[in-house]
Amino acid sequence: MHGVLAVLSLWPIVHIALVKNFDLSSWKLAGFGMYAMPQRVPGLRVHGISDGRLRPLFLGEAPTWIIPELERFKRHRRALGNLHPPDRLAEAFFANDAKLDAVGLVVVELHLDPESAVLEERSTRYAYERDASGRPVRATLP
Repeated sequence: MHGVLAVLSLWPIVHIALVKNFDLSSWKLAGFGMYAMPQRVPGLRVHGISDGRLRPLFLGEAPTWIIPELERFKRHRRALGNLHPPDRLAEAFFANDAKLDAVGLVVVELHLDPESAVLEERSTRYAYERDASGRPVRATLP
């Protein structure tokens, strides 16, 4: 019984550290911060490079072939934050377009600044290149 009480009393501290250090959702994993922060809904901008030209891969509405993977990514990203990179999304873009040499994804999310209580937009950039076997690998950003 004492062990259960100790875990229950320490979990909020552990959860706060996970949210702060790994950008996990304060709404998930029995967190007590769900009412202190809006649930985030990640937005996504996707660009591809083919034939040496940079172009958006979709503007506005996403193509139907990517929607299931996009929804899966958003669901996992809401819960796991930066611990869930868009690797499978990049894989889907490469699988759908054989001419793509590279894909850049920008994940845009609103975060609550705890000091000012102002919502701010944060973006995380990911880049992927096609390797010799045709699979995406993480590229370094300039």
